[in-house]
Amino acid sequence: MDKAHIKYTIVFLALSIFSLSSLFAQENRKAIKLTREGNNAYKEGDFETSEEKYKMALLESSDYFKARYNLANDLFKLERYKEAAEAYESLTASAPSPEIKAHIYHNLGNCQLLEKKIEESIESYKKSLRINPKDQQTRYNLSYAMELLNKQQQEEKKDDKDNKDNKDDKDKKEDKDKEDKNKDKEKDKNKEEDKDKEEDKKDKEQDQNKDKEKEDKPKPEEGDKPKKMSEKDMQRQLKAIAEKDKETKEKLDKKKVIISTSKVEKDW
Repeated sequence: MDKAHIKYTIVFLALSIFSLSSLFAQENRKAIKLTREGNNAYKEGDFETSEEKYKMALLESSDYFKARYNLANDLFKLERYKEAAEAYESLTASAPSPEIKAHIYHNLGNCQLLEKKIEESIESYKKSLRINPKDQQTRYNLSYAMELLNKQQQEEKKDDKDNKDNKDDKDKKEDKDKEDKNKDKEKDKNKEEDKDKEEDKKDKEQDQNKDKEKEDKPKPEEGDKPKKMSEKDMQRQLKAIAEKDKETKEKLDKKKVIISTSKVEKDW
């Protein structure tokens, strides 16, 4: 942030406090002396020495408003804005006049603005203007702070949009990757199915070839097939066999007789 664009009234406020010495006539004389020494160092730009003097004055009289206020201004000059803001805030309830209170809120707004607490600075400037609406420096700083806030909000919206676009792109990429993965799975599944179909086809062809071989093998002639005998034919055949056996037996018996006869007739 360009500090040159922030108008503040630190010196003016410090001098305006000095002119109100009658308000602090009852203060500890040593605290008053130390505060004056601090003011001299402050005017010379020796802010470390002025800080030390103001703190010594507050050790003598902790509620000495003039020393407290000038110490807050000194901290601002030392660019310790957080400490300065805390010091100004502690003064708002004990400001001796509305005009001084308006100046306190103005300087508090400057600290907050330099700390990049833009919304808080806007509220402090508004509080100052409610007390003193004619303060053009405070009005200028308020306008500047509101311009910064608007710019910040626009940048945040742009960042949110960019983040959303990036998220959408990421989601789209993830969806595409998921879709591609599913397609690959589907392809693998189809390959497996095609492989199974091919194997089934081969098995079927092999079965068909076996069946064809069986069909091509020569069949026995009808005459070669044994005919089924009826009961009557079987009995007839058995009877024929029996008669043949009887005839054979008779022939054998005759042969025995002949042999026997020859033995009887043999010459001993």
